[in-house]
Amino acid sequence: MKKKIIHIITSLKIGGAETLLVDFLENKLSHQAKHAVIFFHDGPNRQRLLQLGIPCYQIKGLVCMYDPLFFIRLYKKVKQLKPDCLHTWLWSANIAGRIINLFLKIPLLNSFHLGVDLDGFLRNCIERPTHHIPDRLIAVSQGVATSMTQKFNLKNPERLKVIKNGIDPIAIVLKSKKMAISRESLGLTQSHYIIGSVGRWIARKNYRFLIDVFAELYKRNPMMRLLLLGKGEEKEALHNHAISLGLEKKIIFIEGQPALGYYPLFDCFIQTSFKEGISIALLEAMSCSLPCIITEPLGVHEVLINEENGLIVPSYNQHEVAYAIERLATNKELSGTLGNNAYETLVKDFGLSTMVEAYHFEYNQSLAWTAALYRIA
Repeated sequence: MKKKIIHIITSLKIGGAETLLVDFLENKLSHQAKHAVIFFHDGPNRQRLLQLGIPCYQIKGLVCMYDPLFFIRLYKKVKQLKPDCLHTWLWSANIAGRIINLFLKIPLLNSFHLGVDLDGFLRNCIERPTHHIPDRLIAVSQGVATSMTQKFNLKNPERLKVIKNGIDPIAIVLKSKKMAISRESLGLTQSHYIIGSVGRWIARKNYRFLIDVFAELYKRNPMMRLLLLGKGEEKEALHNHAISLGLEKKIIFIEGQPALGYYPLFDCFIQTSFKEGISIALLEAMSCSLPCIITEPLGVHEVLINEENGLIVPSYNQHEVAYAIERLATNKELSGTLGNNAYETLVKDFGLSTMVEAYHFEYNQSLAWTAALYRIA
């Protein structure tokens, strides 16, 4: 009989973890188990899940999202579904899963997509006394795992596993071509050099800095354009900043749209976030053989190797980032080499099937570990 896995996720809006969950369930290796999804905030990924035949259940509170009735409803739904294992995605879902686990004692896996050093005081106060509850703590990168080890005194460090985010580059390329947006539809021509970035418009993504970089570049090359795909709380502030620099017609904001159709527009991809795990947007850009630039103060990254399959700028120096973009804009051979090597890196080291198989192995390990505890008891 197939085991039943319930995935609890904070949101089904457009985002890296949300996309990863859908891709995970779409992969044929996931068909070895039955899956259902419980979510808190609705979004376009619910339709993708329903198209896959995955049951979806939304949980809400009575007065606010996380009031007592919310937890009662979540408890009843999980108990009704009778899963063999719970897998939670994103912080709020991780904490909710731990609370439910205290009562139902179902094997539990928490996924961490960002380093816990980015969490505020309140989150850390909740995290510290409860991180012992899950059977497995899954970090999507070694950097995320390191932050967890440094922040928390893990009594059973063997519970912490690294399963790197994976992607299906062939599927990404096919979907990108099928969904491709024309330059003309955005008022662009083939002569424009398009710098693209994908991610939520929040402070951590550091888009204000990227806009300042573009302002410097535009002065030297008026055929450059910046295309930002995302959605978030900093939308108005970023728009206003672009206007203050006189760039409101040179920076294109695309809000709340799937990114896949826009990658073919990009001449290069850039990410200037203060902190990332293994970014799904970066993996998607690499799937499309785009030359990629990231900012990383330590100069070391788990996916990109500087000058081999991308460019790493080891600072948040505006002029240095601008110079990296100009290198790609003026050197087609370098761009082509980095883009091709990026694609090869994905095929070799970041396959979706490898990631899915690793998660299912941990499901089985958690089930076996819990069964052993009951036998001892």
